[in-house]
Amino acid sequence: MLSSSSSASLEPVVETELHHLKSQLETAEVDSIENIKRTAFSLSRNTDNFSRGKVKDILWDGGINLFKESKYETALEIYIICLEFCSREAEKDKLYHNIATCYLSKGDVDAAEKYIVQLKDESSMIDILLFQVALVKVDEVKAIEIAEKITDEALLQTAAILAFKSNSESIARKTLYKSIHISSDTSFRLVALRCLLRLSKSPQQDSDLYQLLDDIDQLSMSEKIYFADSAWNSALKAKPDYELMIMILKQCLLISSKMPVADDFHFLDRKRNCCLLIIAACLQLSLSQEENQESHLNNAMEYLAQFKSFGNTNLDNTTTIILILYELECAVRLNVPNVVSLIGCVNTMKHIPLSTMDRVVDICMMSKDKLVNETALKSALEHHLTAPDPKWSHISKLFIHLAKISSDIMQVFKYWSQYANEFPEEEAAWMICEAWNQGIKSENIDFTKDLCTMAHRASQNLPNYKDIYSKHMIQVLNSK
Repeated sequence: MLSSSSSASLEPVVETELHHLKSQLETAEVDSIENIKRTAFSLSRNTDNFSRGKVKDILWDGGINLFKESKYETALEIYIICLEFCSREAEKDKLYHNIATCYLSKGDVDAAEKYIVQLKDESSMIDILLFQVALVKVDEVKAIEIAEKITDEALLQTAAILAFKSNSESIARKTLYKSIHISSDTSFRLVALRCLLRLSKSPQQDSDLYQLLDDIDQLSMSEKIYFADSAWNSALKAKPDYELMIMILKQCLLISSKMPVADDFHFLDRKRNCCLLIIAACLQLSLSQEENQESHLNNAMEYLAQFKSFGNTNLDNTTTIILILYELECAVRLNVPNVVSLIGCVNTMKHIPLSTMDRVVDICMMSKDKLVNETALKSALEHHLTAPDPKWSHISKLFIHLAKISSDIMQVFKYWSQYANEFPEEEAAWMICEAWNQGIKSENIDFTKDLCTMAHRASQNLPNYKDIYSKHMIQVLNSK
């Protein structure tokens, strides 16, 4: 609201009456307007010009306070009374502005426009009133046209906030964007940015907004937390657009990196989680974009290194497992030479879930290196065989898988034979046949006799296959 320009100082003239007028205004309601009017005009008739000016100032200030209390109807009546005490056009212009603003706040556009047309000042203040009229009428084209004309920073900020409060999303978005780009007030820029985030309809819009955070170091801690949390939530909504997800997570990571880790481990966890999600998204992209596979995998490795740079403080076992599985997948698919040592790192970890070892096998079977394949399968077998409640059917499948790729079927079969009685019969029969066939194919007579003899011995534990296999095996062995 616009204030009176009177600057006269107080003098002890009819102090009691003036104080009474102030008291009336402090508790003013619509039904008390007539009493206030009588007091004001009584003072104006019985005092000099200076006191008339004081009456005008008291009424003006009273109207402003009532408006701030959202008593628009009462403030309106007070301003209309105040008009009677104004002789200068500049003062009348300010009052017309305030009266029009009261009408607009009540939603009475027609009444507001009657006062707007009486304004003689062609400043941007008129533009603000016309902007409000366009907002109430939901005239998007007119509102945006007026906002484009406003060059005064403070007035544009006012227009932006008015548009935001009016729920005119399209108008608010355009006005807030403009105010951010021309405003030198960092505090308001952040307020406008928060408003735009609330209006945002998609993670893509969010991502564009975070780019406007040009001086993160100057943000207060609460602002950093707000924007980091907001970016985190936006990133989660971006899935399955993994490229957009990565872009927003990088912004979240940048904001989180400006927070003092020593003060709160929550910030450290946020940075770690950003890195983990970026790695996961890079791995997903590497599977769907074969032409850029290597680039995505190298990006994943970059954020693995960044995660490690944060140290091991308060790092839980689950996160450690996820991290090493990500590193293992990157290493296997990039064909780097340290895969076997990474499998060894998994083996040395405590409380490794069996499902993790199975995931290690799945990852390592992507490798063309048989040593990697065998090492993963043997590691998984060791963990499954020493489990409190071994799942023999699953273990059998791991043995069969190992037998198919192993360069030393004898060792695999010896290892398997220790648990032969535990496996499902059909799978045990497959393993025996595999060992037998490998033995028969060998040109090494001793190897053939040893492996086939072991297979024949194991076949005696197969109730449904023993008689079928035994006779044939003996004949073949004798012929050898």
